[in-house]
Amino acid sequence: MANNKELPSREELQEEFRGAKMLRDIQRTLKEHGIDISIEAVKATVAEYERLHSEALSESDSQEVAIDGDMIKAPTSNDSNSVT
Repeated sequence: MANNKELPSREELQEEFRGAKMLRDIQRTLKEHGIDISIEAVKATVAEYERLHSEALSESDSQEVAIDGDMIKAPTSNDSNSVT
């Protein structure tokens, strides 16, 4: 099989496997709760969640995060007390 394409790296294959496993785990959990949907529907839902989440993060100028229901200021690289 002569193919000029470069084969994916081990890390890329592992990442793809973890992604597929995560989708199957989500599908299995939903099925246990009476929701029987396809892997493609799970994949589309996860993609939409990630898109909405990334938009919300990019629109936010706030450096506050919720921890146990309390909003706290997240350290930034400009803070003198930030841990690096």
